[in-house]
Amino acid sequence: MENRRLRSLLAVSLGNGLEMYDFTVFALFAIQIGKAFFPSHDPRTSLLAAFATFGAGFLTRPLGAFVLGRLGDRRGRGPAMVLSMALMGLAVTMLALCPGYARIGLAAPLVALTARLLQGFALGGEVGPATAYLLECAPLHRRAVYVAVQRGTQLVANICGAVIGVVLASLLSPEVFATIGWRIAVGIGAVVAPFALYMRRNVPEPPAEPAALPCAGPALAPAASAASLWRTAVACCLVGAGGTISAYVLSYMVTFGQADLHLPARVALAAQTAGCAAGLVAVFGGAMMSDRWGRRRLILLANLLAAALVPLVFLALLQAPRPAEFILATAAVGALLNFGTGAVITVSTESFPRHVRSMATALAYTVPVTVFGGTTQFAVAWLIGATGSAMVPALYAAAALLLSSLALLFLRETAPVRLGLLSNRNEVPLGAHV
Repeated sequence: MENRRLRSLLAVSLGNGLEMYDFTVFALFAIQIGKAFFPSHDPRTSLLAAFATFGAGFLTRPLGAFVLGRLGDRRGRGPAMVLSMALMGLAVTMLALCPGYARIGLAAPLVALTARLLQGFALGGEVGPATAYLLECAPLHRRAVYVAVQRGTQLVANICGAVIGVVLASLLSPEVFATIGWRIAVGIGAVVAPFALYMRRNVPEPPAEPAALPCAGPALAPAASAASLWRTAVACCLVGAGGTISAYVLSYMVTFGQADLHLPARVALAAQTAGCAAGLVAVFGGAMMSDRWGRRRLILLANLLAAALVPLVFLALLQAPRPAEFILATAAVGALLNFGTGAVITVSTESFPRHVRSMATALAYTVPVTVFGGTTQFAVAWLIGATGSAMVPALYAAAALLLSSLALLFLRETAPVRLGLLSNRNEVPLGAHV
């Protein structure tokens, strides 16, 4: 049983991490991709055009969430995850092989845009089935830890992208790095995609849930049930907005270090590696604590800490914007912004009944990602240029986390330990085996 569970978790986490790697490597190499597809005499214009194309990938996320999330509820989590992986592999191959503007003109940005739209559809459909699967195959007392794998694999994907970027920036000249380096990084995802697709084809469906779970019992009356689901979905979207903006502020640190602090690409990418590594530790630490103490109190603590401390970290950084200080600051920001993420994703997934969980979780995740994630890096870059203040990323994240804390008041507690479903905190209740 345990071997099957581990194989299934590996297949889900590998596919989720690879899809996130393919999607976010665009942000990590935004400056270089902007020069390849959107050449301009003004470097910031190229950067904004690249971020606009990056943001376009968020427009198709809700459609992917609806189509593939519904498929996950009707046909099973496995088929939906296989289809999303296949679509992502196709999109990343298109992007890696597309010639630049200098060779094919306007066709280059059009192909890049098409690839981004397809990537957004695939990733929007990935989140719901994959997160629902992680929740449903977890023992009740470790649900947040299992669900945190979703965010954990995203951070691992960012680490891989940043490490690959550091290696390429160190081995290649700046000219070669700008023209070929990003293609190598994107191409790695295209090469690994068939392996992840093969692993996902053999993922078994998760078991039935214990009847004692709040969302596993008999359905409510249709009108009441629909109204309750809509209220829950809106609250989850608002709570998730803080985490979404925080995640993309952390990704923006690569660009911030290069474009605003004028640090070398290898330093910015090394800092991103440190930030994601610190975030990886924080997300699982926070998830473990939420399994023991409850979701709501952990999320509130994490949001308030980050809103207070991230601006202070930025103030200290701006006093000494040197490579070592930038790496340390990015690590601190990564830890603070990810501490509550596992609990946020878990409460959003636990709040929906199983028969709609895949689609509802996907939409609750993708709507704030579409509205805020797709615009965060563009908005931060524009606001820095408009205000001349390098504090914009920190203040933007802090405001989002405070609003997320207010929305948390409209979600109920879902942690089994707080609902009295465990006789002790080390008990494994009925039926959560793969």
